[in-house]
Amino acid sequence: MKEIFLKLFYTLLITTFISCPVSAEENKQIIKRLGFGSCLEQWNPQEIWKPMLSSKPDLFLWLGDNIYYDSYIAEEKKYYYQLLTNRKEYIELKKISRMLYTWDDHDFGINDSGAEYEDKINSQKIFLEAFEENKDSPRWKRPGIYDSYYFGLKGKRLQVIMLDTRYFRSELKRDWRKIFGIKRNVPNTDPGATVLGEAQWKWLGEELEKEADLRIIVSSIQLVNDFHPFEKWGNFPADKRKFFDLIAEKKAKRVIVLSGDRHMSELSVEKENTPYPIYDFTSSSFNKPFKFIDPEVSPKRIGKAIVEENFGTIDINWEDKYPFIDFKIISLGGKQEFSHRIKLKEIQ
Repeated sequence: MKEIFLKLFYTLLITTFISCPVSAEENKQIIKRLGFGSCLEQWNPQEIWKPMLSSKPDLFLWLGDNIYYDSYIAEEKKYYYQLLTNRKEYIELKKISRMLYTWDDHDFGINDSGAEYEDKINSQKIFLEAFEENKDSPRWKRPGIYDSYYFGLKGKRLQVIMLDTRYFRSELKRDWRKIFGIKRNVPNTDPGATVLGEAQWKWLGEELEKEADLRIIVSSIQLVNDFHPFEKWGNFPADKRKFFDLIAEKKAKRVIVLSGDRHMSELSVEKENTPYPIYDFTSSSFNKPFKFIDPEVSPKRIGKAIVEENFGTIDINWEDKYPFIDFKIISLGGKQEFSHRIKLKEIQ
């Protein structure tokens, strides 16, 4: 009887781990500099690679629109991924930096697409194959490409959470007005309207309970800036509120958000009804700037908006008596367009 019980117990244990893949890949490397960015048009000049390589980041985060090919047939995206991953500069960067990836609309499906994109299962497979995702990754075993990663040791432990803001996202709501020929988005207040979906929200709450000395949450779309008509968390106000409430509920200290998508860069901060200032650092684009559009006025912006081709860096000074981080935006020629420093004690 005891043997039967133990056999059933171990069977249940194994089945549980197989059916509920865990995330949180571990790496003991201490991250002192990370780079990130979004929006790489394969047919445009790509002069941004030179300063990206010169910055020598320990970790590089791809925030989405890593390729541009809108298609209802995901299989057609393969060639465009190959154009990226076969570039010598990409190969060189991969040699010196650990790279992590999420997607946005143009590599996920079509412009502004979400859960309604019909070929998303194949799109996920093609994305993971293109970026050589580890076969043990839970990304292969569940819908959506969200995952988390850990770097460093206690006291210098960095958690990187890569969200998927496409696979589960409810449809956008539009109004009749257009700006630059594009329909404007308005808040979707329908019950059940979501950015992340139920399973990803549950997973995110569990990740925020884990120990970390600094948390980088990657969202392909902006979280803080609501003062424009394009894609943003503000299109789903209940989920935006839920994001801040979850950080407070889980007592998750030192959260910083990175975002892309906008074809401009800025640092925004949310201070109202949050447990501490939540910074949203946007870098876009690598080589597809919208210089003909003046950035909107945003009272939540720190400093200026940058419309030149760019990428972002975050330098983490773990060794100081009061550890701090430096936000920077770098443009062509390695020019520093923006910088801002915060102490980690300010965000906890």
